[in-house]
Amino acid sequence: MNSGREPTRPHWWYKKAVFTLRATAKLLARMKAAPGESPPSSTGRLGDWYASLLVVHSAHLVLCLSERTLLPVIVPAKDIATLPTRLPLAVGEILQAIGVAEAGIT
Repeated sequence: MNSGREPTRPHWWYKKAVFTLRATAKLLARMKAAPGESPPSSTGRLGDWYASLLVVHSAHLVLCLSERTLLPVIVPAKDIATLPTRLPLAVGEILQAIGVAEAGIT
């Protein structure tokens, strides 16, 4: 997502918050994961994240939506096991790209 701009720190915001990802059954099956019994609610301003697997033509993608703002973030489904790590980075890049200040997120 960084299109030639100066290096970014897209991870600054989520290190201070609990980040909860709630996946559809289809996505959980792809991740070979089981749902947690009662995951904690996210503590960040964007709330929990909901994720679903999408197939568009031959591209496999994951559509993630913020519970509170409905901010959409799309990430490749490749290396699906790393989604919980990649999603916060992608969210940070999106927030930085739309001009959200660091102080406005934490």
